[in-house]
Amino acid sequence: MLATTATLSGTIAPFTRIPVTFLRADGSVGFSNTAYVGQLSWSGMTGTAAGLGVPASFRSFCIDGLQGVAPGSNTFAEVRPIAASSLLGTPRAGLLADFWRQYGPADASGFTDNTDSAAFQIAVWEIINDGRTAGPAGTRLAFDLAAGQFSVNPAGRSLPATLRAEQWLAGFDTTAPARASVVLYALESPTRQDQVVCVPSVDLDVDSDNSGSVARSTFEDGIEDDTTRPGLIVPVGVERARMIVDVPNGQSATPAFDAAAAAKVKVFSNSGAVVLEQGRLSTAIAGGTTAQTFWIEAFAPSASLADIAFTLTPAGGSPASSDTIRATAVAVDLDVDSNNDGTIDPDNGPAGTDDRIEEPSPGQIIFANTDDDDRNGVADALDAGPIAAENDLAPVLLAVAPAASFASIVVTYDESVVRLYAHPDRRGPIASGVVTATGGRFYAEGRSAGTTLVTAAFPNAGPVTDTVRLTVQPYPGTIDVDIDSDNNNGFLRPARSEWEDILEDHEYGIGKLIMLDNPNRPLTPIVMELPTGLPKNAPTVGVRVDWNATGVAGQVQLWNRVLADGVRNPAPVSEGGDQILAGIFCRLSDLNYNPTTGTITIWAEGIRENA
Repeated sequence: MLATTATLSGTIAPFTRIPVTFLRADGSVGFSNTAYVGQLSWSGMTGTAAGLGVPASFRSFCIDGLQGVAPGSNTFAEVRPIAASSLLGTPRAGLLADFWRQYGPADASGFTDNTDSAAFQIAVWEIINDGRTAGPAGTRLAFDLAAGQFSVNPAGRSLPATLRAEQWLAGFDTTAPARASVVLYALESPTRQDQVVCVPSVDLDVDSDNSGSVARSTFEDGIEDDTTRPGLIVPVGVERARMIVDVPNGQSATPAFDAAAAAKVKVFSNSGAVVLEQGRLSTAIAGGTTAQTFWIEAFAPSASLADIAFTLTPAGGSPASSDTIRATAVAVDLDVDSNNDGTIDPDNGPAGTDDRIEEPSPGQIIFANTDDDDRNGVADALDAGPIAAENDLAPVLLAVAPAASFASIVVTYDESVVRLYAHPDRRGPIASGVVTATGGRFYAEGRSAGTTLVTAAFPNAGPVTDTVRLTVQPYPGTIDVDIDSDNNNGFLRPARSEWEDILEDHEYGIGKLIMLDNPNRPLTPIVMELPTGLPKNAPTVGVRVDWNATGVAGQVQLWNRVLADGVRNPAPVSEGGDQILAGIFCRLSDLNYNPTTGTITIWAEGIRENA
């Protein structure tokens, strides 16, 4: 509690005479008469209020209509922030602070227009007497100057000051951007009229409630340094977040952060120049008539909630306090096997093989779960609940940082195409658009042919998202193998005609006559047709060719390329060679599968004639 003494001017010319009424707490009339309405002019201020930035000469407004104040020397026993005033309480103090920042004077010199000062005084009386007393701080209400604990008598309601006060109160919006940054102090006395005075203050503001805009409201101010909240959520590697720095004209201040914060974020001026970064933890800012905009960019996630703090400290120690805001750098990383090589690459940088192609089509290709792993006669995708021996779901990895700071995320996707589960046997279904636990490994089940984007996001965290694409194809249950069964194409590819299809396994057909290996003879082509668009590199999608390599009809070898004997690599294709071994699984890429046509061409070589 700080005491101060000041001398009140006895000049009444700046005031407007307006008939008003104040009621006591019990509803009885405490004052109903013509009042001198406007700002009060003080000089010769002494005492410890100067340490709060109150100048020796200042103007104030009345916040106690049931007591008077006389010209001359007045002593106020207590000088404290307006929110601590016994007359207002936190909700009304919040309303008054928001209103002051929207319509009030920017400093203790007050208004230059008498109608403005009278209108503002009327609005102050209305807010502190009839402002909301319950609910969140900073919540406005419908003001009525004709009724309530304070009212303007009928004879005064058509005066210019009253009409202006009504206009201001009607336009009052607690979410409107503030025009100036001020601190309000109550000058309180048990025997004299209490006053409120504003002092210019440095102010640091961000979107602390993550509503999508920097409101600069009392509510945001109240939570901006709360370490139990995330503060401003800044997405890693996405768009920059706005920070407003307000330094009164004629003053200077220093925004700063520590080395731990500099390892996660950097700050840019509105022109794009870096002003805070590693090696430069503070910078001087000159004040001006308007607030300045800076931009925060996150390049690494926070380790814990609200672990990034920015502090704005005024130069010269006046006003006495600095302002601090907190932020959390957040990253969401959703990963699948986008290049379909059988592994999920954790590298999200330029060298990574999955992250850079995770959204374009086709993304990871999975197959509709139409087989019957539990052998109950129902396609697995149509079964209810977990499935024993289920082995067709594809892993989806989700990394969230800081992991311990957020309890939930929302994953959205097209449920007609895929469905997500917490476990590979379909336990723990994860519905699209529903808040779910964060992080870890999910599993995607193909439901029907199609494609869908899968997006993970924090609720109410703006652009903190990541998206991957999954494409579902019908289960590849058919394959067509063709050779020149009517022996009329020589060493060319088969015509793939109906007659060839009839002859290829007819009991009276001889099949294709394959010539013995000869450097002057080409190999015999065999064409296989699979569904188009299959993942070439997936380790679980491939072809196994079964045949009798040696029999009464002779001996053959199969190759994945048509090359001369000295060039072919006799090692199996599974080991990087060119030879296809009987009964051995081959990846589609080993057989030069064409995903556009769905075809594979392999080559047969005669080794020994028929017996």
